[in-house]
Amino acid sequence: MKNSNTVQKYHYVFILFLILMLSFPILGIEKAFSNYIEIPLRFNNWEKLSDGNWNETGEGIIFYGKSFRDDGTMKSKETINFINQDDLEVRIKWKANSSYFAIFWVGLPNGVGTNWFSTHVPYADIRDVLTNDKWYFTRIAVSSDMAYTAITSTENYDTDNGNIFQSVSGELSEEKFNLIKKGSNSVFARFGDNYKGSETYMVIGEVQVNGTVLTDFSNSVSKAELDAAIEQAVSDKNNIILQKENEIDQLIINIEQKQQLINSMYTKQQLDNAIAQAESVKDLIILDKNQSISLLSESISILNKYNEELNQQVQNQKNTIEDLQLTIKNMYTEDQLNKKIEEIIANYSISNRYELLLTKGWHLISSTNSISIAKTEPENAIEVIYEFIRGSYREVNELQPGKGYWVKIIKQCKFIVEATEK
Repeated sequence: MKNSNTVQKYHYVFILFLILMLSFPILGIEKAFSNYIEIPLRFNNWEKLSDGNWNETGEGIIFYGKSFRDDGTMKSKETINFINQDDLEVRIKWKANSSYFAIFWVGLPNGVGTNWFSTHVPYADIRDVLTNDKWYFTRIAVSSDMAYTAITSTENYDTDNGNIFQSVSGELSEEKFNLIKKGSNSVFARFGDNYKGSETYMVIGEVQVNGTVLTDFSNSVSKAELDAAIEQAVSDKNNIILQKENEIDQLIINIEQKQQLINSMYTKQQLDNAIAQAESVKDLIILDKNQSISLLSESISILNKYNEELNQQVQNQKNTIEDLQLTIKNMYTEDQLNKKIEEIIANYSISNRYELLLTKGWHLISSTNSISIAKTEPENAIEVIYEFIRGSYREVNELQPGKGYWVKIIKQCKFIVEATEK
């Protein structure tokens, strides 16, 4: 019976032990994630202490270098301490990028933070080389016994099964401990010795603290306010879509009404006939236009040809007159020419017909006692007949009584002058 009671007692003790073990998280022996306060990643919650640019992004706040080998620093405006509790813990999710050498650091004031990291190659006592654009998870803890640790992991924080990449630990002096415990401390992110200038950057993707936050968060947007803003934006978007749908529906109605009006005025066949007629008229207009252009071009061509022929005739006449003038100059003086004309007129103007045997060249002739015409045997031996009047030579076909004329013969012939009226 005694052994049975002993077994039963140990059984109760074991059950009590299990209950206590299961109760540890509930009692706060294991820290819950819900104990952390998240510092918003917006410009009004952070301060940039360097000259490079910075931006708010979907991943967090990104800040850049400015020039060769310059520094970049950013700190939280929200400040913390742990005067109201025994331990302080800060979680920082961050990543870096530089296509050449640079060094990076996260932590709290007074040197409470990580060791320096580098990109590409280790240098001097900086042994931990980062992978560009890879997230790192740094957890900084300060305990009431003035000890601190800064553990940086990949994949997740070390307390959440992350892979430890760098571990730093130490003990604070009483002065530094009191500043951390009771002072006003910001979270810092820094890079330096930057060989790529504005191409180097650092991203802060998450900051959580379990200490006492001294800064008023009233300027920050709460999750409820953010949800309300999103809900309002969705509502506004839906209202705009509904308004546009109504406008489209009204436009469709207007188009249908116009189509109905057209259908009420004309049948489809009438519209098709009108369109076909318009196309035909258009083709005729184009055809007439093309024909007119063709005829105009042809007329211009004919006029040009006629003008060329006329110019040639004028030139030929000019050449003939020049030839006549040269012949006269070589044959007669002015007095001799006048006497010759008087002699010819006296000899041939007394009858109404006369004949001469003329050779090729220029000859001086007169009319009969009345209006006469000249002809030759054989025919077509006359090239031209000129009368000298008012200082110039003029081509004529009829010969007037009492006047002298120059005739150009192109082949030997019998030259006949005969009155037109006997």
